[in-house]
Amino acid sequence: MRLRTFRTSAVGAIALFAVIFGTQPGVADSAPSAANPSIVHQVPNVPLTVDGRSVDPQSITQYNGRPLYMAAVPDGGRKVRLATFTERDAFERFVRENDGPARALAKPREMNPEQAVTGRAATPGKPNAPKAGPPGYNAFIFDNIDYGDGRLSVSTGYGYSDLTRVSLCYYWPFCTDWNDRASSAVADTPQGQMLWEHIHWGGSALWISSRAWIRDLGAYGWMDRTSSFAAY
Repeated sequence: MRLRTFRTSAVGAIALFAVIFGTQPGVADSAPSAANPSIVHQVPNVPLTVDGRSVDPQSITQYNGRPLYMAAVPDGGRKVRLATFTERDAFERFVRENDGPARALAKPREMNPEQAVTGRAATPGKPNAPKAGPPGYNAFIFDNIDYGDGRLSVSTGYGYSDLTRVSLCYYWPFCTDWNDRASSAVADTPQGQMLWEHIHWGGSALWISSRAWIRDLGAYGWMDRTSSFAAY
């Protein structure tokens, strides 16, 4: 009984200390430990919804530190909006309902980085996407806006989990890798493509619907942000 009284008194003293000094016991423990400082959201310049509600595009920065799941989808005519979700299940359901893959965030089959099909875009503004049926369908990312400069493709059903291992080489010895280089994208695939913010399918994600041509990923807050991607 004496021990219990002592503990009660100690808790009361700590609470009084918290009131006086403006702190609360256990605040550090209750802080969002899952916050990831490497997740920083760029502000899009297209209409933005978060969990189905229209919001100011600037408000996306309130989610810095936590992954968001996004979809670039037509919203009537040529207008496109960025549909964003805070929960994985809601995002995957939205993608399915818009003719995307059943499990958009599932890990795809891995492409060997040494077999990467890369090169320069053949014609400015025209990424020369293949028109044959599967497995010829591909998803593309480009090193510049308007489908310019370097081009990297991946076949439907496959992906690159680590673009730091995929070489981007215009001419030797001026070579780098594809990590955080994508500035435009084309999904010439049956169910679109996915971009991930981090390697190994981590961080935030962006789904681009089938046959969509995204001339400027910066419009969706995805300029130079892609570290892994896949085709569906």
